[in-house]
Amino acid sequence: MSIKATRGLFSELELKNVKVNQRLIETGGLRGTSLDKNNKIRIRWYYQFRSPVTKKLREISCGIYPDDSMSSIRRMRDSFRLIVAEGIDPIEDKRLKATYLAEKSQLEIENSRLSAIQVRKKIQTEKEAERLAKEAALCVNQLFDEWVKYGVRRKDGNKEIKRVFAKDVLPKIGKRILSNVSEKDIRKLVEDIITRGANRIAVQVHSLLIQMFTWAEKRKPWRGLLSDGNPVILVEIDKILPPEYDINNIRDRVLSHNEIRELHLKFAELEQGFATAENRRESIRPMQPTLQCAVWICISTLCRIGALTKARWQEVDFEKRTWFIPAVNDKGGGKTNQDNTVYLSDFALEWFQNLYELTGNTTWCFPAANHDGNLDAKTIGKQISDRQIMFSRRQQQFKSRSHNDILVLSDGMNGKWTMHDLRRTGATMMQELGIDLVIINLCQSHTVLSKVDRHYLHGKLVIDKKVAWNQLGDELKKCLQE
Repeated sequence: MSIKATRGLFSELELKNVKVNQRLIETGGLRGTSLDKNNKIRIRWYYQFRSPVTKKLREISCGIYPDDSMSSIRRMRDSFRLIVAEGIDPIEDKRLKATYLAEKSQLEIENSRLSAIQVRKKIQTEKEAERLAKEAALCVNQLFDEWVKYGVRRKDGNKEIKRVFAKDVLPKIGKRILSNVSEKDIRKLVEDIITRGANRIAVQVHSLLIQMFTWAEKRKPWRGLLSDGNPVILVEIDKILPPEYDINNIRDRVLSHNEIRELHLKFAELEQGFATAENRRESIRPMQPTLQCAVWICISTLCRIGALTKARWQEVDFEKRTWFIPAVNDKGGGKTNQDNTVYLSDFALEWFQNLYELTGNTTWCFPAANHDGNLDAKTIGKQISDRQIMFSRRQQQFKSRSHNDILVLSDGMNGKWTMHDLRRTGATMMQELGIDLVIINLCQSHTVLSKVDRHYLHGKLVIDKKVAWNQLGDELKKCLQE
């Protein structure tokens, strides 16, 4: 049974006449419940309020009458009303104070005589200081983990970025507190990479660091730790690299007809010299047959080495004389989400058949030696680079790899050649044969149409591409026979 105070407040006489299990209601949200304890009536008083946080009705104890006087109970109710008016839940406020009191000595609290509001402000200040201290301790490792997870997305799942940072960045500055990273730190890191002759890696690392720090400048809590700005943009990479290095990495190396013949002869001479050597352990080993196949397939099909090493035998049709390249395997196709089909000339078909005799019993045209997947394209590039060591500034040599100059062409007069230069060479040969530039670009899986044209024009120009590849194959065959 509920009893409501007639004048808003219960008198002492009315309270003495209360029976057991009655609900009492006073003005201002004060609610009481009468209980029988040791044959004496006790009234437990609560302040009923709507929580500013959850918007639900809640109750908090104000005392027990007559152990506590009604004036003190009502003062407690009034203090809770003030807290609610400030948008604070008094139950949560009480919990915070209890936590604070547990952590601090009772003597300190009594001496300071902090009010409930002062305690709350002090707790909030300490929590904010703790948060700022944690943010100030954030290091480059933590920034990298968040950036590589949310700030960048590559086709390889960011594997290459993680590899580069794990090797050249994080061991040097990973544990450095972010706010302490300076221009000097970045310059030293890049200079160390250049010193070992890895100019391209230095440019790559510099570019990735700019991306990461630029991403951080726009987001909390990182931007607060970069009050002095992005330290990477202060490092002018072009003034650190050797003067002869092309920072744009725009190569124009094209193998001449004489160099193509020279390369073919080198392969043959190495095999013959090794086969007839009295002591093969001291003789220079010839190039792997699979690598030789890769060279001639690349130059005759204009393919990227990355697409070639990812090729599966199910994608090569000897009867139809085609090699299907899924968009996901090719850099050019990946950008436009378009597959590509290469029509094999007699020359290219012959080298695919030679390769099939070597690896046709596997899934991949170029299977890896130490796992079930395909060969990494960089493996072929390293083998060619290691055999043109005169162009390398690398001081360290690896025992498991060859280091010589047996693949240097024209006595080095025209510089180093790479697998990608073969693609450029084949395209240049097509141009010299008078083939239309649009067809050459299509054979290279380049995007030659505008976005609107790509939407409406879907012709594959199959016949024109077949003619182009056949002409290139005939020219290569003629070149090697001269």
